[in-house]
Amino acid sequence: MLCVLLVMYYIGERKFNRGALLNAGFLEVSKFKEYGCFILHDVDKLPEDDQIIYTCGPNPTHLSASLSTFNYKLIYERFFGGVVTFTRNQYLKINGFSNLYEGWGGEDDDLLLRVEQSGYNLSRINVLTGRYYALSHNTDKLNEKNPERFVFQVVKNFRESI
Repeated sequence: MLCVLLVMYYIGERKFNRGALLNAGFLEVSKFKEYGCFILHDVDKLPEDDQIIYTCGPNPTHLSASLSTFNYKLIYERFFGGVVTFTRNQYLKINGFSNLYEGWGGEDDDLLLRVEQSGYNLSRINVLTGRYYALSHNTDKLNEKNPERFVFQVVKNFRESI
């Protein structure tokens, strides 16, 4: 099986937009070949267990179930950030990430809503296996917490409920 690693790095004057960056990565790698499986992996998350299988299944899957920064506990039941897997068709069906979330936070929660609203179930590996060490790093000046991250979700949920 051919594996391709594409590292997306943001350089710019605007606030960091993780969703737009990962969407751009998906589009760029799709220009070369229609790969079947995509692992969206934060660069600061290091797997601690060699039993973590980087592959895609019938549902999008959350691999980084427990992080060192949260004492290896699932920080909240609907956490879907860090390392997730999608087939090409799954990513297309959910329409990727929202491009609205600038700064830190909210885009991964929105992504889970897209997953569920597209008819998929949340799939997560066991928290004992899905252990990742989160590298510590300084907060980027252009990546502060987005105070509007919750507003976007409320508006989105309202629009979809009517």
